[in-house]
Amino acid sequence: MDQGAYLALAAALTILGAIWTWVAFRRRGLGAGVKALGWTLLAPAAYLTGLLRASGRIVDAIADWAARLVFSPTVWIGFGIAALAIVLIFVARLLPAKEKPSRAARKGAAGVAPAGSAGPAGAAPRNSKSTVIDEDDEDLADVNDILKKYGIS
Repeated sequence: MDQGAYLALAAALTILGAIWTWVAFRRRGLGAGVKALGWTLLAPAAYLTGLLRASGRIVDAIADWAARLVFSPTVWIGFGIAALAIVLIFVARLLPAKEKPSRAARKGAAGVAPAGSAGPAGAAPRNSKSTVIDEDDEDLADVNDILKKYGIS
């Protein structure tokens, strides 16, 4: 649209707003009339600041995008790829993560002797009455190892 069309649009919106302001003032009082006048003055303000033309360009861009969306196979391929990406992200949550090595394998890799074997020279012997932890529960076993390291058992 050219500048004259935006001027006509602003004038039409202002006239409609003026009618609305007058009706609001007559029916609901001064407060409603002043509020309607504020809304009415936004149309010429948008024209004078160039926002009316900018909003027209935005509407045109959205209309062009929507037309391209409907008639362009490349856009549909793009939506298909986006949908596939989202599905893959959610499917990845269902797949198992990398397995943790067992407790014995971690101790062997760290150079710590497994329970029941002779410890390093000068190390205190293991207390057989310490907290009993199920070997299958690796998290509690780790906590128990940390507690023993700091002498809390």
